[in-house]
Amino acid sequence: MKKLLILFLILCTTISLYACASNDSEPAQSELGQVDESTEQADSIVSREDDNSLDSLPEPQTFSNEEDTADDYSSDSLEPPTDEIPDDTTDSSPIEDNSPKLIVMTLDWSASVFGKINTYITRINPETGEQQVDEPFYAEANAEFTYILPGAQIFTTRRHWFNNDYTRFAVTKCFTETNEYHAGWLNKDGSFFDVTEKLNLQSHGDFDDPVEYRAVGFSEDGQFVYTGGREYFFVTVPDVAMRNVSKGSPYPHANPDDSSELYNSLYSDTNITDWIDDNTFISYGRYSDGVYRSTIEKLDSGETIKYVPGSSRHHWNGVLNPDKNMIAFMSEPISGTGKPELFIIPVDGGNPTKINSSIELSDGWECEKGSPTNSLDNPYYSALIDWQ
Repeated sequence: MKKLLILFLILCTTISLYACASNDSEPAQSELGQVDESTEQADSIVSREDDNSLDSLPEPQTFSNEEDTADDYSSDSLEPPTDEIPDDTTDSSPIEDNSPKLIVMTLDWSASVFGKINTYITRINPETGEQQVDEPFYAEANAEFTYILPGAQIFTTRRHWFNNDYTRFAVTKCFTETNEYHAGWLNKDGSFFDVTEKLNLQSHGDFDDPVEYRAVGFSEDGQFVYTGGREYFFVTVPDVAMRNVSKGSPYPHANPDDSSELYNSLYSDTNITDWIDDNTFISYGRYSDGVYRSTIEKLDSGETIKYVPGSSRHHWNGVLNPDKNMIAFMSEPISGTGKPELFIIPVDGGNPTKINSSIELSDGWECEKGSPTNSLDNPYYSALIDWQ
């Protein structure tokens, strides 16, 4: 009996210890499970917070000006635009100005004692007065040859000396030893393109007579014009070849079927500076009151239209704009020490508007009458020659 009682007590004690051990281990399992659940919940929250964060960001700023939104920032960026313009979107290149320009030619004889004559083309914006000087033409003679400038057969302004884009300058090359004359043009690099030689018209032997072909200039359609004797010849540019040579009249608006005697007389007696149409041209001359005036002339009726008001200034070298509704001209006061300036005026007349340009034009309208000549007192010759 006593042994049974002891055995019973031992069994109860064992059961009690086992129960305690079981109660201590369950909270630990529950805490671990809670951590796992918390971790899963945390991952889910993070994911939802990311989604909510995108939804809650302010909408990208919009602009009324489309240029402002072009490349200021990427559409994927979360950063709002700033007022600072990125360097890679800044365009510092100059804006090309394709508006019509006044064309002024300047001959520089200051180095003529060394056989050099420099010719400059200046393009002037008539609205702003801004100007651009092209790369000059350099005509440098030596003991073997000299260059001769063309005459004023076509335009008194000498506009015909140049091709349409002012990259070629018509001149005659005179060879000192043989006294032979070759027609051609100067390029911007100073080289001479010998049209006479290209056409194989030069002398070929010591006993050949020296040829004499002189440059006249360029026609309105871009052909090179030269003369041999009393005839005028045209050749296409740049395809200079005998198959492309033709005879004709160098005078604009002349009828090829006419003898051109009317135009020969007209151009020899009149300082024509531009044509408005086949029957109307701009010229200048000295009137009975001693004033040099630029006027509009009618070919059929002989009518003279004075489009510039007043009589206190000389004005000359009128040229027409591409729209044919404005005329630009040079002018200076009759008395005093005023310098020549540029003006524009409607073809139908009105008040002239001065061009505010910094270009220095040569003194005196006298240099415009006849061919320009070298002068120690004034080695510059300036002329308004075109509006294009």
